[in-house]
Amino acid sequence: MTTSQHIYTAALDDGQPLLVTGGSLSLDDSRSPHVEGELHLAFPGQWADSLWDDPFAPGLGEDTYGDGTFGGKNVIRQWQTDEAALANIDPRTNVRVIFTANVTTDTYTHVRRFNLALRERDADHADGTVTLRLASDEALLDDWKAFTEDRRPLDLRHSVRAICNYVLNLVIPGAALTNITDADWSFTDTDYDLEALVIQPGQSAMDFLRPLVQAGGLRLVCDELRGWTLRDGSYVTGGSLPIEQGRNALTGSEKINRADDDWFDAAVTVYTWKDRDGVEQTRTDAFAMKTPYRRARTFEKDTPYPGRGFSSYAVRRAQRRGREGTASTVADWRAHAEMPVVLTLDGMPTQTGKTGRVEFDLDRDEMTVTTRTIDTRATAWLFLPAGQAWSDSPVGASWTEEEA
Repeated sequence: MTTSQHIYTAALDDGQPLLVTGGSLSLDDSRSPHVEGELHLAFPGQWADSLWDDPFAPGLGEDTYGDGTFGGKNVIRQWQTDEAALANIDPRTNVRVIFTANVTTDTYTHVRRFNLALRERDADHADGTVTLRLASDEALLDDWKAFTEDRRPLDLRHSVRAICNYVLNLVIPGAALTNITDADWSFTDTDYDLEALVIQPGQSAMDFLRPLVQAGGLRLVCDELRGWTLRDGSYVTGGSLPIEQGRNALTGSEKINRADDDWFDAAVTVYTWKDRDGVEQTRTDAFAMKTPYRRARTFEKDTPYPGRGFSSYAVRRAQRRGREGTASTVADWRAHAEMPVVLTLDGMPTQTGKTGRVEFDLDRDEMTVTTRTIDTRATAWLFLPAGQAWSDSPVGASWTEEEA
C-alpha cells in the first residue's frame, strides 16, 4: 500500500502568508480560464494571551489581578485577527495568490506551484473563515476593454501569434506566448472581414482574440504559472496518467451521451455584425466530418467574420466528447489537463485518450479526472511489454493489429 503526505501552503504575491484549511483547484481544457480554484482560509492573525474574569481564581494582588480577595483574573489564549492583513486580501488591487502543494510518497516527491489572480474574497466574520476564488490570467483579458479603435492587428495579420503577443502585452505588460514551436496561422490566405482584425471600443481583449484563434483551430491558454500557449487539437502535455480500478482508482464511471451539446459531427456558425457604414452583414461557416452527418449544432456569433475555420475546430474537438470517463484517485500533483491517459474500469474496454479536466480536492487529498477517450484493443502496441516494439511482429503478421 502506497502512503503519501500532502502539505499545502499559500501566500499573497507580496509574501503575506495565508492559512489554508481546504478547497479545490481544477484545470479544464474546455474552459476559459483554464485554471480555477477556491481556497478556504482561517482569518489572518496570531495567538495572544488575554485576561478574563474568573470568580474562582484567587486574587493575586491589587495591582495586577484584583483586590486580593477571592476571585480575580485568569489567562486564556485567543486568536486575534490581523485586520490589516485581512484588508490586504483584496481582488481590486490586482493581488495574486501563490499556492504550493508539496507531496511525498513512497516512490517520489513533487512540488507543484500555482500563480493565480485573486478574483473574489468572501470573509465570514462569524466563524473566522475566508473563501478565495482564483483564476488563471485569461480572466484578465476579460477585464480589459479598449477605449479607442485599434487597427494595429491589421498590420500583424501574417501571424495570429503576433496578434496575440500584441494584445497580451497591452493587457499584461511583458506577457507573450512562451513556446515558439507551438501552433500558428496566417490571415493573408484567408477570406475574412477586415473588421475582424480591428479592436473596437468597449471590446474585451478575450472577445477580440477568441474568434481569431478559433478560426485557425486553436485555443489561447494560460497555465498555472502564467505561461501562454496557442494549442491545436494535437496538443498534449508531458507525461502520462494510468488509472486502473483495483490499483489506484477509488471510484470510476463512464457516460455516453448523444443528446449533450458537447457532441456533434457537423456545425454551422453564423456571423452577424454591422460594418463601418452601419449595414448588417452575415456570413456562414459550415463543416461536417462526413456526409451524411449524424448530429449538427448551430453557433451564432455577433462578431465580424474571421474566415472559415471555427466550425471545423468545434466539430473536431467534439469528437473527443460524448464518451466520458470519470475516476477519482489519490491526488497526483503531476497531473494536467490534456495529458495522455489510460483508463481501465471493470466491465468496459480499456480507454485511451487525454484528460479533459483534473480537479484536486485539498480536503481529501484526492483528485477527480474526467477523460475523453476511445476503446483500445488489448493487442494494441500501447500494451506491449516493456522493451518490445510493434516492429517486432513476426514476419507475415500485420502491425495494424497492434494499433492504438
